[in-house]
Order: sequence, then structure tokens, then C-alpha cells
Amino acid sequence: RDKAQIQITDFGAGSLVSKSNTRRVCEMYASASVSEKQGEFLHRLVCYFKPKTILELGTHLGLSSTYMAFASEAEIVTLEGCPSTAKVALQNHKELDVENVKLEVGNFLDSLPKVLDKIRVVDMAYIDGNHSYEGTMWNYEQILPNTEEHSVLMFDDINWSPNMKKAWDEIISKPEISLSINCYKFGLVFFRKGIEKQHFHFKF
Repeated sequence: RDKAQIQITDFGAGSLVSKSNTRRVCEMYASASVSEKQGEFLHRLVCYFKPKTILELGTHLGLSSTYMAFASEAEIVTLEGCPSTAKVALQNHKELDVENVKLEVGNFLDSLPKVLDKIRVVDMAYIDGNHSYEGTMWNYEQILPNTEEHSVLMFDDINWSPNMKKAWDEIISKPEISLSINCYKFGLVFFRKGIEKQHFHFKF
């Protein structure tokens, strides 16, 4: 267990677990890092859809990007707002020999448009950063022009707060979304054409 403390830079809605701007790394693993079950789901999702380009918003400690990296040789670009957290993620990637993940550090308002300028198509996106209504909607609207019919977007923590639920409900109501799957903790949206709009609920 890593008991080291790191300084947290948070551009989003903060944490429900701790209001302090310093946190122990071991506590971050326990409270906010992707679970083994969800990590395996991410891994299988990548194996099934075989995306060539994956975008992640919210690297955290680098575990979710590692699960995805081990499923494919796809180019994975992951964005993290907190430099201290990104440093831990980079160390984890190094120790686990993850080579197909590029980590960008900085406020999404600055880093996301720059990354999207370089990525023509986002085949898959895992959105787990800035858990505010405004931030979630902004992230979606930024990514949308880079999606195509085959693209898949996964939003984490869609029931984390009333504002996250509001953002999720608004996104799945948009005309470009033809299919959504609500797994309670996270949700998937699809842009398939030629099908009747459908919404599914599964308890993950």
C-alpha cells in the first residue's frame, strides 16, 4: 500500500470522499480507481469493438487505460488534469510495460481541443473526468464532431450526483444517439443509423 501523499489539482466537481487537496495514493486506489470488474468490462469492450483510436478523459492512476491497452494495440490518448496524479499513472504504465498510451496533462478546456485536432475519428471514448453537468456536456459536445456511426462513448459515474444524471439524461435524448445502455454506475451511447431509438437498463 502506497501511503505517500500527493497534491491534488481538481478542475471538476471534486470528490465525495475527501475535500482535502492532499490525498494518500492508497486511499485514491481504494475510493476512486476503476474496480477490477469494471476494468475487465473495459478490456472486453475494446476486444469486441476493436477501436483504432481510444480517447480517455480522466486518467486518474492509469488503471483503466492499462486495461484498455492490454486489450489492443490501438492508440490510446488519455487526459489528466492533475500533474501529481498523472505522475503516478505514468509510473504505473512504466511498471506494467504499457507502451500504447499517450498521457496529456492539463485542464480539459485546453488539452481536449488540441488532442481532438490531431485525432480525426474517436472510435471509442471513456469519459471519467470533470463530474459536473457543465463539464460533462462540454466534453460531449467537443468529442461529438469527431465521432462516426461506429463510435462508442462510455460515461462513468452517471448516477454519481443529480447533475451527472441530468447530463446523462440530456445526452441520451439527443437525436444523434440511437442506442444507450445504462449500467447504473456507467453508461454507453451509440450512433448507429437506421435503427429505432432504444434505451436499455442493466444493473452491472
